Amino acid sequence: MFGKDLMFASGFPQRRGAGVKRVDGDFHSQETIDPLQWLSCYPPYGRYGFSSGRLHQTLEERPVANVAQSVPRYEHLQGDFNVSGGSLLLRGNAPLRRLLQRCYEHLLTVRMPRLEEMPVYEMDDWNRHMARVKPSLPATEFELLDKFKPSMTAQEQRFIMFAMLSATQAMTAFNITHLVRGGSLIGYWRHHGRMPWDEDIDILVDSTQWQLARKVLSCLPDLELNMWKLFHKDATLWKNEKFIKFPYVDLFLYRADEDHVWPLTIWMKMITMKRANSLPPKQGIFEGWPISIPHRPADVLRELYPGRIMSDCYSQIFHRRARERVPHKQRIYIPCSMLRGIYPLVVRRLDGGGVVEERRLGSKLSTFNTSYNGFLE
Repeated sequence: MFGKDLMFASGFPQRRGAGVKRVDGDFHSQETIDPLQWLSCYPPYGRYGFSSGRLHQTLEERPVANVAQSVPRYEHLQGDFNVSGGSLLLRGNAPLRRLLQRCYEHLLTVRMPRLEEMPVYEMDDWNRHMARVKPSLPATEFELLDKFKPSMTAQEQRFIMFAMLSATQAMTAFNITHLVRGGSLIGYWRHHGRMPWDEDIDILVDSTQWQLARKVLSCLPDLELNMWKLFHKDATLWKNEKFIKFPYVDLFLYRADEDHVWPLTIWMKMITMKRANSLPPKQGIFEGWPISIPHRPADVLRELYPGRIMSDCYSQIFHRRARERVPHKQRIYIPCSMLRGIYPLVVRRLDGGGVVEERRLGSKLSTFNTSYNGFLE
């Protein structure tokens, strides 16, 4: 089952016995290659013209991060694998290729998420709160709040959080530089988690490490990788798509020079960030899990979102599931304080040379200590 998932994620023909022909690294010659040998080695937008020497960078060449409080979290895979003595093999006499085997064994030492443990925003909670506050709110305000209700089902929320945290934990373990961006960075800043009305996760990945990132992301159980979108294998197909499923994590490769960082995606190339604000990444917190965030997250947010993004909450501009842009006249914003008591919000205060970030929903839910970054809003 799992080997099949990996082959699909890499775009390889799923018939296990199929071979591929190549000469000097190209895929059209007389030498037959075992499909498992090339399982995780495809480029993101095709599979031609890349030499095996460049793609087969061994994982042992790159040191593995020492993940704090690491505990084995893959014991639930024993239905599909033999896990013993620190090694992990596919059942049915089908050993994983050495490269992928090493990836799995590294991940055995990393704290990884479980689908059933992923937090969700329940519509029942939203409805109860709305019924409670409706008598005290003007009708116009009550209608505005409807734009900020949870936009995904509970299972969709579990799928996207599982995909995100699996990716960030794995990339951290293999020292792949990455950082959250866009609405996911706003979610960290406001909620220490996902914006409840957001429908995707955005992560920037160092383009110089794309080969390693693709191999590692192809090792993640129950997930599929297609065109740099990562999603749960049991999610439903996205509208008008044959392979990509919803919801998904968007992975964007980035480049950096001495002054700026920018995504390589063609429609995002003009969205630059100052390198001093972005790199090196620092640690943030997201639903209780460590994540990589820009070096000065508040400066990045002010740079990318001029206005009152730090204190105002903006409704969706794109319905991801439906693939529909929201008309300008239907987009609104409200003071984030209107959502207090509905969703967790982060409060920051100076403490000596640092900042204490408290996540609150009524009472304090969690505390996170970080360095002072210039803004407390």
